[in-house]
Amino acid sequence: MAKIDTVVVIGLGVMGKNLALNILDKNFRVIGYDVDQTKRIEIYHNQYISIDKLEGLKSYNQTPVAVFLMLPADKISDDYISTVFPLLHPESVVIDGGNSHFKDSIRRVQTFAERNYQYLGVGISGGAEGALKGPSMMIGGHKTSYEKLAHIFNEIGASFEEKSCARYVGASGAGHFVKMIHNGIEYAIMQSIAEIYTVLKASGSITPLEIAEVFQSWQDSHLDSYLLRISAEIIAHKEQNERGFTLDLIKDQAKHKGTGKWVSQFAFDLGVPINGINAALESRFLSSDKALRSKIDGIYNSEKQILQSNNESRQSLIQWSKELLELNYILSFAQGISLIQKGSIDFNLNVQLPEVLAAWMNGCIIECKFISALLEIYKKQPALEHLLLEDSIAKNVKQLQYNSRKLVALAISNHIPLNVSANNISYFDYLKTLHSSANLIQAQRDFFGQHGFERIDKDGIFHF
Repeated sequence: MAKIDTVVVIGLGVMGKNLALNILDKNFRVIGYDVDQTKRIEIYHNQYISIDKLEGLKSYNQTPVAVFLMLPADKISDDYISTVFPLLHPESVVIDGGNSHFKDSIRRVQTFAERNYQYLGVGISGGAEGALKGPSMMIGGHKTSYEKLAHIFNEIGASFEEKSCARYVGASGAGHFVKMIHNGIEYAIMQSIAEIYTVLKASGSITPLEIAEVFQSWQDSHLDSYLLRISAEIIAHKEQNERGFTLDLIKDQAKHKGTGKWVSQFAFDLGVPINGINAALESRFLSSDKALRSKIDGIYNSEKQILQSNNESRQSLIQWSKELLELNYILSFAQGISLIQKGSIDFNLNVQLPEVLAAWMNGCIIECKFISALLEIYKKQPALEHLLLEDSIAKNVKQLQYNSRKLVALAISNHIPLNVSANNISYFDYLKTLHSSANLIQAQRDFFGQHGFERIDKDGIFHF
């Protein structure tokens, strides 16, 4: 089998263009196509060829190629992909690098395989800079198709300690499935950092520049992450006139793409609790209606959001914040990994957690030092039922929880919402509650709906 050394990139927006430049930098030939002519001619390289019509691919079908579809999810359809395959050499592989739903990827791999077409669903993380310098890539599909392109993936993906972060993570749909969970964890960590920022700012004793310095100092710990690094930079950024901070001029209305809610919808379908991840999405919903928030604030604004604590020092507040953020990291990843494990089983994805974590070591938005510890844990215990059951994690959480609870309670008593933090602690508390209130729920369900309940003292279904 001839080695594939030509890559077609369809869709030359910011991500597609940067990926094409990345591929060219690794000495592969690139054929570029976009409906927008100006985007086709923006790339200059002696290994680059542009085509003005998709049918132009016929001129290059003497040998197999790898085709990256770098289009918005709503632009990638089965019909569109079906128009691409007949233009290619039979041994070519089409790669969906957009944010497609994993169920679409499962169907497409199977449907196209029946027609002897090879298709991979690849979750790509890292944003525009990652696409250019090396993204994290989560690859799903038939392994034989992946193996044809492994040399390309290994070259263009990010790396950590000389190991590629472009990883084959599982069967049909696994790549986009893992990327969906990645996005949920991303939402939770972003919101967690924002909550810590809010608490420190509300103290009134810590300036934005000092908060940025605190975040920078935490980069020498397990908290070091891409999101924390950029947050420090954002918080410290001043306007050109040096009279104010840019962050204070940005509207506090967080947007989200439709793909951001997929993970919550999926978790509800499977019955997997991801309290903190859901809370992060709901926080964006809450932020979006500024008009309603203004009206409600006009009625209930007698209590200002100023953290008043005469008993706690500034250093204690910073330390508590650090511990709460670390607890949020642990519980956000725990929830995401639980969903991966359940979804992998239910949809026969055969997701390999160590490979997923290796993909997340560098190049992706949720890259953080903590993933190194997770990787070692799941290498040793790939069948670990839940992250909170692992000894080193349990020891750490036992220590982190006390000051984290104090900070959440302090914030709530001062009218400061910590949606992810509070929900993560409730998630943890419920999991460690031996006797919950669910017995009353079951009794209520039976009382009005005759659903029945089970007893702890004898077998069978019972009714009031």
